[in-house]
Amino acid sequence: MIKLIIIFALLLSACTNLSGNKEKPLLYEAKINGDYASIAQCVTNKLHTDTRWFMRLLQYQFRLYPEIETAEIYAYDTRFIPGIYASNSPTNPDAVLDYVNPNPTILSDSPKPVYPELTYNFVLNIKKIRDLEVYATLHGNKYVGTITWKYLQTCKTFE
Repeated sequence: MIKLIIIFALLLSACTNLSGNKEKPLLYEAKINGDYASIAQCVTNKLHTDTRWFMRLLQYQFRLYPEIETAEIYAYDTRFIPGIYASNSPTNPDAVLDYVNPNPTILSDSPKPVYPELTYNFVLNIKKIRDLEVYATLHGNKYVGTITWKYLQTCKTFE
């Protein structure tokens, strides 16, 4: 009976962790020289031109908030986005890929995820703190996040 209770307790604790927080851990943060919009555009362009298969599985949403001088880049795995079918899935070699426009969506309200019900792979936030100085944070997957952070480092405008 005690074994059954222990097994049940372990199973219950494992199930509670499955529905945990969707917020990803903070991987990187730094002050960087440059304009927030041009740095974000540079990073987005580098992400869109990356030809590695695991980067092609991601769909990037580039959003600008001019009123609060912030830029965000969300990366979602296309395998989990609603409306992706075999005919346009990046995992299908014969698919007709639906490329997302690399230009930003300009919004005025507070930042919110594009697909709030989905978990993002990473999110890069770039916020202006002074003229030609921004504060960048990256939350998410460590492997893809490290690649994105390296792109960000190459997009700095001044040292």
